[in-house]
Amino acid sequence: MSPTAIRNVDSVDIVSIHQDDMQFSLVDDIYKSLDPPSGTPRTFPTLLLYDAKGLKLFEKITYLEEYYPTNTEIEVLQNHAQRIVERIPENAQLVELGSGSVTLTPRIRPHYDAMRLTGTA
Repeated sequence: MSPTAIRNVDSVDIVSIHQDDMQFSLVDDIYKSLDPPSGTPRTFPTLLLYDAKGLKLFEKITYLEEYYPTNTEIEVLQNHAQRIVERIPENAQLVELGSGSVTLTPRIRPHYDAMRLTGTA
């Protein structure tokens, strides 16, 4: 998905990734997931979990030992936060995309703030 528009609002760049031609049908996705290609297991779209209860469940899942992405991301940020923030442009804005728990940004933000205060960007 490529950015479709860039505009400046009060000195903050906003990049819109909205797509006008995006078509989505949860019903169609469910039917497709129940009749997958040969050799592919049946699944349900994860969107079905996206109510308040589902988000809480997903949050718990992300911290299970078996769900490695969260722990790996945390480890990368703990070990490399300083080197990561050194590569962030001076006028950049930090945005954490995800399920809403905001667990990764606090691991990098102190390094980011310290670098901005000392002017070592």
